[in-house]
Formats: sequence, C-alpha cells, structure tokens
Amino acid sequence: MERRNLRPGDVVLIQDANAVRGHWRKALVERAIPSEDGKIRRATLSYRNDQETRVEVERAAQRLIVLVPKDEKQNNEGAVY
Repeated sequence: MERRNLRPGDVVLIQDANAVRGHWRKALVERAIPSEDGKIRRATLSYRNDQETRVEVERAAQRLIVLVPKDEKQNNEGAVY
C-alpha cells in the first residue's frame, strides 16, 4: 500500500522519544522536503511552545503522525475546522 506524502498544511503529531505519549506536540507542516526519489523524508514544522512563542523545527517524516490531512480540513462549504 502506497502511503500519502506529507503536504504543507497537514496537522501532525510529533513523535518524541523523550516525552510521554500523551504530551507529544501538535504541529503544522510548513514545508515538505523531498529526497532524490521524490518521496518526502523531512518536513519543516511550526508549533507554539509553552510560552506561546512560534517555533519552527525540521523533523524526519517517519516521526510524524498525520492527524488532519490538508485535503480533509475543509468541509463542503469550504470552512476550515
């Protein structure tokens, strides 16, 4: 089964081995970084930290769990969830 590549606008959960599973951060994919074979292997993400400051990080795609794909964030009327 072919997996869908990450896309800018996807909402993801950042898997973190140093944090308890219930405390993983939610983030927005800002930029998907393709490898030579065209698959997305890394992504630039943004999220708000505990001080409500916007943080940008780059993470491996294998450590990201897509919660809301960009395509599914809009309903029939075009409203964003």
